[in-house]
Amino acid sequence: MQLNKEICKERHKKRISIGIKFIVVLFFIFISCGCGKKSLSPVEFTRKMEEKKYVVTDLSNKKNKIILAVGSHYQVYYYQYDSEDLIKKALETEFILLKDGNNNIKETITDKQEKYEVENNDIYIVYSKIGNTYVYIGAPKRYKNEVIDLLKYIGY
Repeated sequence: MQLNKEICKERHKKRISIGIKFIVVLFFIFISCGCGKKSLSPVEFTRKMEEKKYVVTDLSNKKNKIILAVGSHYQVYYYQYDSEDLIKKALETEFILLKDGNNNIKETITDKQEKYEVENNDIYIVYSKIGNTYVYIGAPKRYKNEVIDLLKYIGY
């Protein structure tokens, strides 16, 4: 009888050990599969915006990729730079202008994304940066929820 209890305990320990290993493996698969924020390529951004019936125009120059998507109520700008350093400098310039206007800026920063939102009585502005890309939207405040939904749709 004592031997059976010992065998059951060992089997139970083995099952728990296998279960823990399984959970750890799933965790690493989840992290490595790119389930976090991932920047869109210019082609992906264009496709997603056209799916939402935006009129898309490529405004790129020699230095960086710029895409303008025009909707019924506001415009969406997509920027892709050669490096994250260049994009940080561009955003710093934008923030100097925003801060000069005594605007309240809400920052949300994670490992994969930087998001800056400015809101006043009339306008809602969002800069959302992932990697070497960022999306800029300035819209009348009444379209804030629509802008938030669009950003979720495109992953920014």
